[in-house]
Amino acid sequence: CSSEDKRIVVSLPACRESHQPLYALGRLTVNFTLASMGSCPTAWAYGNEALSDVALAFVPKLAAASKVPATRGRKRKAQEGPDEPQATCTIAAHRFCLAMYSAYFNALFVRWAKDDKTVKLEYEGPEDLAAVRACIKVMYLQKLDAEDLPSEPEGSISLLLKMICWADMLQAPTCTELCISKLADNFRPGSAKDVNGMLEGLPESVLELPSFAKVQEACQKWLQRSFADVHEVITKEELLEAFQQLCPRAVLTWMKHDDLIGTENDVAFLVTCWYEGEQGRAAQEQDLIALSRHLRVSQLATSVRECMLPVLPWFTEDHLLPIFTTIHRRSSLGRAAQMSVAEV
Repeated sequence: CSSEDKRIVVSLPACRESHQPLYALGRLTVNFTLASMGSCPTAWAYGNEALSDVALAFVPKLAAASKVPATRGRKRKAQEGPDEPQATCTIAAHRFCLAMYSAYFNALFVRWAKDDKTVKLEYEGPEDLAAVRACIKVMYLQKLDAEDLPSEPEGSISLLLKMICWADMLQAPTCTELCISKLADNFRPGSAKDVNGMLEGLPESVLELPSFAKVQEACQKWLQRSFADVHEVITKEELLEAFQQLCPRAVLTWMKHDDLIGTENDVAFLVTCWYEGEQGRAAQEQDLIALSRHLRVSQLATSVRECMLPVLPWFTEDHLLPIFTTIHRRSSLGRAAQMSVAEV
């Protein structure tokens, strides 16, 4: 690299071809040329302390919040600053590896932590700490092995959910995709709580990813299997209580099914029963609007549509409702006229 050259190119031969700039170091921009398909280019660096140029320190969030300057009641010593919360553990890391796979770290090293030897990440509990450490490992290795997860399905799902939240925060898309793929393979819903955690326990950005469709499909199948017969759910107390435990997004997913057994009148009544439960009372306005829009108003009985629907506590009147009413009335008048002519 000559004194006039502003670019360093590092060739890693056993990797996928790519020419993405990594991050700026002063006036130099580092590029990695990844040639030919092969092993992960950063796997060698995981746990390598000899070449580490930054440390990741994991700090409990409550400890970080509680550590404030304590100056009242005593004289403050010269050069004294606020007490720093102690990290529970530290990982030897590498700037170029983290910045390669995480937009968060990329921006951090360019703007706010150019020369910092330690970067802190705050976590909320032991499982949260395990999740962020697992995320860092996945970023380095670009794979998620089964042995990195708890053997119990419940513990595995819980850890994966937290890992996805961390990957989303760190803006590490490859890590997010790997975690969702593993989640889809392991997820077997058995209760409303399982479905709720999957549909509402993840960041909104994750729900739009194509890879999440597999998880959503598992939720849809369980909802269809458990609450397909609408009249049965209404009349059986045990089923009704289980249905009332569903989160708004789960009810919306259920309403989208074309194979529900029963009339649209039954659907409207069951959603009303759900609204009277704890989950329904906690629903936000946007949730109720979404549910209202997925009620098939044109398939309701005329008496329900014109008399009961306007007074349902959860239904938000849609601008299409008057159109449905007008069309139905006109079609009814047309059929009546045709019958009169036929009789004559």
